[in-house]
Amino acid sequence: MRRILLLCCTICIISPCGMPAHATAVKKKPIPPVSKEERQKREKSKMKTELVQKLSNTKGADLDLIEKVFSDDRLTLYRASTPQPNPKPEPDQPKNPLFRERFGLLTDTSLERCTNFYAENREAFGPNNIEDDKLNQAACGILRIETNFGIPTKLSPYPLGSHPAIIYLYSLYVLNPGMRNFAFNQLKAFFEFAPKNGWDVDDLFELPGSPTGAIGLFQFEPSSFHLTVDGDGDGKIDPFNPKDVVASIKHYLIENGWDNNASHQARAVELYYGIPKKKKKHPFHIYYREGVFAYGNAVVAYLQMHPIPTKEKPAAE
Repeated sequence: MRRILLLCCTICIISPCGMPAHATAVKKKPIPPVSKEERQKREKSKMKTELVQKLSNTKGADLDLIEKVFSDDRLTLYRASTPQPNPKPEPDQPKNPLFRERFGLLTDTSLERCTNFYAENREAFGPNNIEDDKLNQAACGILRIETNFGIPTKLSPYPLGSHPAIIYLYSLYVLNPGMRNFAFNQLKAFFEFAPKNGWDVDDLFELPGSPTGAIGLFQFEPSSFHLTVDGDGDGKIDPFNPKDVVASIKHYLIENGWDNNASHQARAVELYYGIPKKKKKHPFHIYYREGVFAYGNAVVAYLQMHPIPTKEKPAAE
């Protein structure tokens, strides 16, 4: 009986949870809500980690280059401004925006840029005169529309891009879910091509590009780098070297069906703009093709009126 009473007394002074009756329950502090900024920061970090892992898992990945790029302080996020749609043309302006006065495609100033570029880089265009070669004319039209031969203007102060292509593509992956697959494929191609072309981490941060990662005078996306040509024979592709650029544009067109058939030429130029081979055309693919061929024809007419002076051969001693 004495043992029973002692046990009862012990039970009475113990709380149901096994703690002394006089103990005070510890209240948990409420977890503060995560701010919008913090959630966005975590999401960006997650996307960066995911991207590095995916790139590192690709066959033949240069892990050292990937690690250097993604640990570099220069790798920042940049949200490109949304391009404004072309306004409806005034009653006296063409429907094709490339032919409107603002773009100035067929002005004497515009045509002179091609003839100057051609005169300074004659060897880049090969043995045929531009007046007699539709492929050379198309190359000139593409260079004018894509980057205006690299000449800054009021309309386009940074024709080759204002930020490194690597930053644009990285930002597309992290900030634009709808462009994530595209950005990954371009980055994958970028990291595959870079070591083959001798580009190191500093080179990648010095290569300007368009908001979709297109690089150089020819504005090739990294996924098209395999179609570039070493025009000057130095063993590397320089996206700003006219010999490499012109040879690459012509090779791209030929690889996409350019031949003596006019319809094949038209299709090749449309593909240069980026139209998928099996998808419906967007009106601008047609505008682009019209602009390229119109410019090439106008250059031929301009050269008839303003022939390029031939360099005199040095007199024999």
